[in-house]
Amino acid sequence: MKLDDSFEWLEPLDEDMADEMLPHNGIEGDRPVAPKADVDALVKQVSDLGLVLPTGFEAFMRSDRLHQRIPSASAWYFRLSKLIKCPAAIDDDQGGYLIRFHFDQQSCAFAYLYLSKSGCHCVLVSTVDVPMCLNEDDEINGEQLDGDNEGEDIDEESIDTSELTKEYFSLAGLSFEEYLVTVYFEGLLSFQAESFEGLEDFVKHVYRSPREVEHLRETNEAIKVFLDAQKWKGVEHYRQLISD
Repeated sequence: MKLDDSFEWLEPLDEDMADEMLPHNGIEGDRPVAPKADVDALVKQVSDLGLVLPTGFEAFMRSDRLHQRIPSASAWYFRLSKLIKCPAAIDDDQGGYLIRFHFDQQSCAFAYLYLSKSGCHCVLVSTVDVPMCLNEDDEINGEQLDGDNEGEDIDEESIDTSELTKEYFSLAGLSFEEYLVTVYFEGLLSFQAESFEGLEDFVKHVYRSPREVEHLRETNEAIKVFLDAQKWKGVEHYRQLISD
């Protein structure tokens, strides 16, 4: 599977799943994630600040098809919000920025594209709505970023920063496309989609049987925890269990 920002791996949903997702995703081709004016404004903001968007991010946000191919058993939606300064406690005051772009229908969980000043990026997930905590309007063509003056008109007493710390955020993707791959294929698995080559490749790459990794038990703490949780005692013990 090539992660080259072409999104060739992102195949259309089969007819049955597309019908099931219709009330949530709409018809493929009926709308992009965000209006052209919003994407244009965001791209300009990013450029003006000397930041770098991942190549596939802009294409995905402008597409009227790609986002509607991603199923969600928990009703997550793609919606583009404006660029905001990342709270210092989240990125150790590295001067990064956040773009909220994916969230669940009850606004209980959110995915953010994090852009670093060095030109790198990743995807973070959190139960924290950062714009709301900062009392920020999330509309791209609403209040714009204004360099060193950003946020000066905000009532500081209305800002709740108690959850704007790194322990409330988790790394969900080393890249934007990696995040989409995970969301797409895990969504297909949750709906018990018919098997196809891309889905099989994903499962083979991500999932491992205890047998495949047991030789790492004593040298890798994460694998040890996994095998202990599975009560794994070796292949022969497993065969005995399933034969009883």
